[in-house]
This record gives sequence, structure tokens and C-alpha cells, in this order.
Amino acid sequence: MPEKKYFRCPLCGAILSEDQLTPEGQCPYCLAPKEDLIPCDEGDLTWLPKEELLTKNLWEGDKIFLRLLDTRDSFFTLKLVYDGDRLTEAVLDGRERLR
Repeated sequence: MPEKKYFRCPLCGAILSEDQLTPEGQCPYCLAPKEDLIPCDEGDLTWLPKEELLTKNLWEGDKIFLRLLDTRDSFFTLKLVYDGDRLTEAVLDGRERLR
């Protein structure tokens, strides 16, 4: 079986395999043409069991986001601000500061 090629769309940030492109070879979310897509260097993309996800090396904001996905039933917004690799601010729904 040939190895799947993945691309990152520079306009919307989607990571896509070739079989996810439109028949015209565009990003299905923002219609960026294939020639504008960037080969993905994120490593091997694989599905993980949910319980394994938090055992991986994640950004601090990713941990907050995943915890919210697991504990909230309603829509939320989350603003994450980094200074380099350090999370400096996490604001939930525009008002509640998380840490």
C-alpha cells in the first residue's frame, strides 16, 4: 500500500491527505489550490485512543482545550496566548482566566 501524503493548507491550517482534496485538487475548506498546499512535516498522523492522548507531549493550552472538550457540553471559546513555548494567558468565553 503506498504511503499517504499529507498537506497543510496555508490559508486555513487544515491538514489533509490527497484523497481529501476536492476533485479539482483544492482544500475543501477554503479552496486553496493544491500547488499552494505545503507538504506536512508533522510526522506520522495516526488515530489514538482518547485515553492515550494526554500521555503525549502536548502544549499546555492543548491540555486545557482537551479537558474542556471532555467536561463541557456547551459551546465555548478559548483564547490561548504564548510567549515562545510558555503559555502566558488562557481565557475561557472571553472572561474567565484559566490556569
